[in-house]
Amino acid sequence: TNSVSGELLIGASTIPGAYILPGFAASFKNRYPDISFQIHISDSATIIKRVVNNELYLGVVGAKISNGKVVFTPFGKDKLVLAASPEYAIDDEISADDLYELEFLLREQGSGTRKSIEDILTKLDVNSNRLKIRATLGSSTAIKEAIKSSLGVSIVSRVAIQDELEFGLLKEIKIKGMEM
Repeated sequence: TNSVSGELLIGASTIPGAYILPGFAASFKNRYPDISFQIHISDSATIIKRVVNNELYLGVVGAKISNGKVVFTPFGKDKLVLAASPEYAIDDEISADDLYELEFLLREQGSGTRKSIEDILTKLDVNSNRLKIRATLGSSTAIKEAIKSSLGVSIVSRVAIQDELEFGLLKEIKIKGMEM
């Protein structure tokens, strides 16, 4: 067997970096024990920029933020869901217009999740400028913790909150007529 050695520089946005790549990294390390790697985690826009600038060999992001210089290859699916604390006063299913009454928590500009949320709201004919934005937070973990504390609601990756949903720490709210 030929031994391959070196170091791979990989970038990932927060959801893939925290919830998807660790499993792949373990499998890769078992198959190629002599290759080390670094995973740089940042928002999708930054990861894409670093791939374009040849600072990273590969970027794994949650949203296409196209600039014409990057090829995107889908390899997995996630679902976005509206999440709330079980204590937050909200029905289990709401209409798109009901979103205007909620206190929202958003990710920062450049986040793939935020871009996906903006795209979804546009499809729902929801004007994101009319939402009540309670806070803008810089990580999925911060969003999860703020939701659990009943600070507000957010549209988040289902992969990122699957444990919290399973243990009843968060609840998923359906939006009538919308699959995200």
